[in-house]
Amino acid sequence: GLPSAQAHPFRRCRRAHTGRRHGMTPQDEVVLMARIAEGAERYEDMADYMKERVALGGALSREERDMFSAAFKHAMSSRRNATRIAKAIRIAKDQEGNREQAELATNYRSKMESQLRVICEKALASLEQQLIPGVGGDPEAKVFYLKMRGDYYRYLSENLEGDARAEQATKAAEAY
Repeated sequence: GLPSAQAHPFRRCRRAHTGRRHGMTPQDEVVLMARIAEGAERYEDMADYMKERVALGGALSREERDMFSAAFKHAMSSRRNATRIAKAIRIAKDQEGNREQAELATNYRSKMESQLRVICEKALASLEQQLIPGVGGDPEAKVFYLKMRGDYYRYLSENLEGDARAEQATKAAEAY
């Protein structure tokens, strides 16, 4: 379901400060909250608001598509970087023979990979369940969403190995 007001301090703020809606639709409200979250560099919150915008229905405008994409991309970027750094540290510590520190780096990498997986799955759920099926006759939106779906399957495959990696890579290729 959608996150509760307690999970998002912005949501309490929105309800308290908008008072009368002054003609704002629920879609306009969550997009405004996504902009506020973006300004505060709270990209996970932004992604949640954009996911909520998608759930409210109706086609996304070009700006909303860009916001949806940016929210998930920014939510992932520091974690993708953290996995690369943790992998490099693990390799270096293994080469030094420091198994304990290598294991700590491996554990941290696993934590970041788990968070990446959750973010990818959220984006893919919105894309596959709502955005792509609801694209209608807008070829620009369809290409945008299919490319984004391919990107997120590619992100999922980056940190996998063996059959799981091949499966996600195949899904990415199919989306492109």
